[in-house]
Amino acid sequence: MKNFKFVSRIIAVIIVIAVTAVLAVIAADNRIKIPVLMYHVIDEKAGTLSNLYVKTSEFERQMQYLSEQGYTPVHFAAPGAYEGIKKPVIITFDDGYEDNYTNAYPILEEYGFKATIFIITAKIGKPEHLNTEQIKEMSDLIEFGSHTVNHNKLSALTLGQIRGELAFSQKTLEKLTGKTVRTLAYPYGAYDRRVVDIARKYYDFAVTTVGGVYTEGSDRVKISRVYIPRSFTINNFAARLNAVSSGK
Repeated sequence: MKNFKFVSRIIAVIIVIAVTAVLAVIAADNRIKIPVLMYHVIDEKAGTLSNLYVKTSEFERQMQYLSEQGYTPVHFAAPGAYEGIKKPVIITFDDGYEDNYTNAYPILEEYGFKATIFIITAKIGKPEHLNTEQIKEMSDLIEFGSHTVNHNKLSALTLGQIRGELAFSQKTLEKLTGKTVRTLAYPYGAYDRRVVDIARKYYDFAVTTVGGVYTEGSDRVKISRVYIPRSFTINNFAARLNAVSSGK
């Protein structure tokens, strides 16, 4: 009888563990998956790092595809904010190049698409980069985030330097836009434990260059993105978006 009770208890524990595991898997599968698209330059002509230069015409096709397929471009937001949105997607640009205003912004405006531009604040107003007037004008659709002050690899800096890069760039953008700056893009995708710990103190969200989809509820300062190279055709774009949206 004692052995029977003992075995019964073991079986009960195993059942509880199994049910908990299954429920956890179901909960994970039901979490909203949000592709975070990563762009840099939008221009018909390509520079030295050609794969960072998506053609304006291809970018327009990609935005048209998002519209036709029922995607809703959104800004970074707390868990629960995307409830009721069937296909949220986040469009991001790194570095703050002027073509984001001259080429990308009119297309985004045409579709009413929100996007996020990560600014290197020391480059504001410099040749080929956004100036203060352009940044202010775009603030209706665009959320501006930090790409630090100088675009140095944060993992190679001292603690004081890391804090300075994150804090000063944030303050500069907040003063310029009049809005809270909640997002950060790690330069070169480089970060370590120190960088992440400090980033959490200043920002709600931080993006990497690691490929993948952002799943709501995952670590918000280690967000994966979907890199869109110049070589992508619209079919490549659609296939990549569909793959990450399904968790592949």
